[in-house]
Amino acid sequence: MNSDEFIGKIKSFNVIKIPTSHPEKILNKLLLEDIPVLDVHYDNGCLFFKAVNRDLDRIDEVLKKFKTKYERVKILGAEKAARTIKKRVGFICAAFVILVAAFLFSRCVWRIDIYAARLTNEAEIREFLYNNGIKQSIPKSKIDCDEIEVMLTKQFEQIGNAEVELLGTRLVITLVEREAPIVMFDKSVPVDLVAVESGVIAEMEVYNGTAMVSVGDYVNEGDVLISGVVNYEFQEEPGVSYVHAMGKILMYKNIEVCDIIINKYLPLDNTGYLSEKRYYLFGKTITVGSNHEHDQYMYVEETNKPVKIGWFQLPVLYDEIKWYDISGCRQKTKEEISTELSGILEEKLGDKISIIDITYTAVEGENGRLNITCNVKCAYNMAIEREIK
Repeated sequence: MNSDEFIGKIKSFNVIKIPTSHPEKILNKLLLEDIPVLDVHYDNGCLFFKAVNRDLDRIDEVLKKFKTKYERVKILGAEKAARTIKKRVGFICAAFVILVAAFLFSRCVWRIDIYAARLTNEAEIREFLYNNGIKQSIPKSKIDCDEIEVMLTKQFEQIGNAEVELLGTRLVITLVEREAPIVMFDKSVPVDLVAVESGVIAEMEVYNGTAMVSVGDYVNEGDVLISGVVNYEFQEEPGVSYVHAMGKILMYKNIEVCDIIINKYLPLDNTGYLSEKRYYLFGKTITVGSNHEHDQYMYVEETNKPVKIGWFQLPVLYDEIKWYDISGCRQKTKEEISTELSGILEEKLGDKISIIDITYTAVEGENGRLNITCNVKCAYNMAIEREIK
């Protein structure tokens, strides 16, 4: 039985129109055949009445004797509803798919928000989470907030406390550093600038307040560097003013950064590559393309890329590995390696540290990779604000 036959068998009323000059004869014949009709009236040479679906074939047989036919001018009841549903089946299916998709998407994390203090490198934390499987599209059932808190405090020494919570489809991470306060005071609040750690002052500029130390001095954590207490004399009378101390106090230190992996070679223009993509959806990994690992190939890995359909960006991430034949590449110059290392180190160390000088050693690995250890001389802002009470 097709859909039209099914609809035809649904019990529904139809308004029937029959052109005739002998309406009483047709009605008598219908009654003799035990065919019920309702709301009978005659208007402008036409007989009108209501009849149910199951009687239409019998009505047609009766009308053949009068050499006329009926016209269904209106459909009422279940058949009308069924025909409306049939016409809108595409819309109904689309709405159902959207509801199912909304339900599935609501069970996953689609955004990770990190609220960190000023000395924490957010990019480094995101990379750590990504490498540990905490990424967009992961099901919320696979998120253990307590475990993530422990992971972060163990991995990053500067983090004293981490609070992780699920809010809808967002994973919200709030970090509190051991050494730096989250609160930055308004300029109207009197503060001192104090040392965030012990060390020797390498550079110093006072913008507001009273200098308490000089370049070359060794200070301990918590020592006042620039005081917000300013002594003055007005009309030979001494006085004290409390201001918001401001200035730049830097210390130099050497930092060793190990296991930086970069490519020794650079693909030439228009060099083709073989692609391997890994899509992450609902906690599953879908790999498209195959691994081409071989000594004659180098690879460039691009991570945390959003899937795009035309101009529309989906909240689904993937990693792509591009495999290049080394014979179609050239070796990077020392200047290019130094520039690349500078960018990597700036991202790793954060924007609160200024790099002064870099020296490095490199060990060649497989697939044209270099394992680099850097010794970085950098300038570090050692002052934080402390309210004067």
